[in-house]
Amino acid sequence: MLLRFIMGLQNAVITKLSQAEIRTTRLTGMVTDIGIELGKLFYWNRTKRDEHPAVRANSWRLYLLSKLVAFFFAGGLLGALGFKHVSYVATVPLALLLVVMASMPATDDLAAMANRR
Repeated sequence: MLLRFIMGLQNAVITKLSQAEIRTTRLTGMVTDIGIELGKLFYWNRTKRDEHPAVRANSWRLYLLSKLVAFFFAGGLLGALGFKHVSYVATVPLALLLVVMASMPATDDLAAMANRR
């Protein structure tokens, strides 16, 4: 249950920060988006006609998604080592960190809801 709670908080924080463009609890979507951006990056724009806009990669999005996938991999390794050496206790500091990070967007959302009433 604690792991699901951590994943939910992480997904909520990243969704809020990216205006719902990035979801981080599943790697498949991020890897697909990396593939799309790499395809755009290496696409050869043969024509300069106005009827066909040039295909351009979003280098910032490619960088961000690649970084997130790398951190997932590193987190998986560190999580496995932490679980091996200290069991479930290794997840508690991460959960507390995510609660702190999620408190600001949650406070903003509650304030926005109160202002609508």
